[in-house]
Amino acid sequence: MIEPVAVLTEAPDSPAAMRVRFANAVLDEVERRKRRLGVLSYDDLLSQLADALTGLDAPARAGCADAGSSC
Repeated sequence: MIEPVAVLTEAPDSPAAMRVRFANAVLDEVERRKRRLGVLSYDDLLSQLADALTGLDAPARAGCADAGSSC
């Protein structure tokens, strides 16, 4: 199986890279439309939580540490 990130870096002009860029653009547009319409699913909540906890200096992670939890 080919990793999308690898395709973009190894062969940026290939048809596979064009498909990866198109898929990313579609995902971005879907996200934009959902936000504009106020649509929020359970998967969206999980994705937002994962984004909030990404990185050791994330505000949500700091809040967990303050509460005594090991996020």
